[in-house]
Amino acid sequence: MNRRSTISAFVYLAFLIVSLSGCQTLYLESLEQLGIEKREVLHTRVEKVKQSQTVAKEQFSDSLTNFKQLVAFDGGKLEKTYRRLDKSYQKTEARALEVSERIEAMDNVAKLLFEEWQTELSQYQNNELKEKSEVLLRQTENNYKTMLKSMWAAEAKMQPVLTSMHDQVLYLKHNLNAQALGQINVEVANIEKEVANLIQEMNKSIQSADKFIQSLDSI
Repeated sequence: MNRRSTISAFVYLAFLIVSLSGCQTLYLESLEQLGIEKREVLHTRVEKVKQSQTVAKEQFSDSLTNFKQLVAFDGGKLEKTYRRLDKSYQKTEARALEVSERIEAMDNVAKLLFEEWQTELSQYQNNELKEKSEVLLRQTENNYKTMLKSMWAAEAKMQPVLTSMHDQVLYLKHNLNAQALGQINVEVANIEKEVANLIQEMNKSIQSADKFIQSLDSI
């Protein structure tokens, strides 16, 4: 088992230990007792956000495909096609929520890490080392803020798409006929544009995360 896999296992163990308390500080202290520092936890959580965004991106595309298939419906079991669309939408909504939750979890650790780093600067006796550490802190903070801004920008584009999808799914639930399919055809074209913009933002966010991880690994 490599170090990253070991860290993930310890992270899960520590989560089980403190899950009932809901205390982030206690959670991180438990990890530190296992030899896992906040920087490594942050690294892991950035990776988790990346994974969630990648999965969500694919799920949004799948839902769009199901919308197109329903609009292009030409005989067969319409109800079955609708159920597949509804199930796909539910999955998309869940994936979007996971992205939001993981960004928040990542940011919680980052705030504690930077706060601790800033506090520990006062402990230096060697001014040269203190200055170097402070410069590195500012660089890391700036890199993190750039990545976080990109992540939230992508996250913000998910809800409008979900809202559009939900409206169409809800309408079709009570109007599952050829006329209704014709009415939502234009909306599907708009959803397609929204999904394309969303995927573009997600790709930027994923690239930003990769860049931050590289900078974190160089510390």
